[in-house]
Amino acid sequence: MFEATPELIFDGRHDLAESPVWRDGHLWWVNITAGELHRLDPATGFHHQQNIGGNTGCVVPCEDGRWLVARDRELLWLDWKSGGTTLFCAVESNQPHNRFNDGQCDPQGRLWVGTMNKDAVGALGALYVIEAGRAPRCVLGHIAISNGMAWSADERVFYFTDTATNRVDVFEFDSATGAISNCRALVTFTPEEFPDGMTLDADGNLWVALWGAWSVVCLDGWTGRELQRIRMPVSQPSSCAFGGSQLDELFITTARTGLSAAALEHEPQAGGIFRVRPGMSGCPARSFNSHAAACFQNL
Repeated sequence: MFEATPELIFDGRHDLAESPVWRDGHLWWVNITAGELHRLDPATGFHHQQNIGGNTGCVVPCEDGRWLVARDRELLWLDWKSGGTTLFCAVESNQPHNRFNDGQCDPQGRLWVGTMNKDAVGALGALYVIEAGRAPRCVLGHIAISNGMAWSADERVFYFTDTATNRVDVFEFDSATGAISNCRALVTFTPEEFPDGMTLDADGNLWVALWGAWSVVCLDGWTGRELQRIRMPVSQPSSCAFGGSQLDELFITTARTGLSAAALEHEPQAGGIFRVRPGMSGCPARSFNSHAAACFQNL
């Protein structure tokens, strides 16, 4: 049953929580500017974290049990139990003021991950495709704030947002090669609504966190029509992912970065992790295809 009011399940007061992933009965996410990876068992409240350092933009699970963590402009293998990390690959050695931001794995297990300027100044970032055994491949340039990514169930459509454009774009997607083409805008939001992280549900609807708009919206994945809006008690929802034993719980990360002391008095739960049951279910998180040779070290 739909819960009209999202439930705060972890009062983390994070500066910038992002990249929620449901895996092995736990919710995982990063606190970007603190360089932290978090794990929470919502059933018991047990919480643990690993300090990765730097700006930890996103995290994805790997098929071999490890995690792939985007830190600054590097991708690191992480062994959760030991906390040990090793370098997988790096990009943009000539862009010291850039960092990785959001990333997701496509149906073939390739990681799509974008960069942005640390101060969110200018369209200085890019979108990369990362495959084990191959050099990182740039597929889009001149990106300001690379964010939410998703793929349709039939693997023919790629969804992407550059937050600064206030749009969610759709591309034709070739699953075999990872090529994208024929971009068009699925939806353009108001100037006060900045699309951030997103996920697809099992019916092909797109759930988008709207930074600055106190909302997470559900859009028809083919037409962009708004189907549902979840009102949040905080202004900066940053991303969302389905989880729970039936994948029918929507977990929402939020942030408090940039909020004044006066604003935080009105939204003290900013930076927390929320849960809501929207009346539909999602799909399992995809894993990175790590069963191949090492990646090239730089681009």
